[in-house]
Amino acid sequence: AMKFFQQHNGDSQLSIATMANCHIDCAWLWTYEETIRKCGRSFASTTRLMDEYPDLNFVCSQAQQYEWVKSTYPSVYRRMQEKAKTGQFIPVGGTWVEMDANMPSG
Repeated sequence: AMKFFQQHNGDSQLSIATMANCHIDCAWLWTYEETIRKCGRSFASTTRLMDEYPDLNFVCSQAQQYEWVKSTYPSVYRRMQEKAKTGQFIPVGGTWVEMDANMPSG
């Protein structure tokens, strides 16, 4: 690690990227309705911040949350689509919702 941090610009081919994310459990210790509100508020705030900070990238990995926002907050969903077209709002993952457990051979 010290070798990496002591390098000057141009001494390495390594680049680091950061992506914003908000982990929202779809069914934690609150109701589905609260989860839906949290998704709407989080994604609305994120798309507003993207206007202010054009280099801001955000990833979301839960298709269920896209569906909830699309049906409950269509204007927020349209903004998410706009930001997806600019490459700022990035869908990732391959499951409907994030799992809380890994169960190999289970």
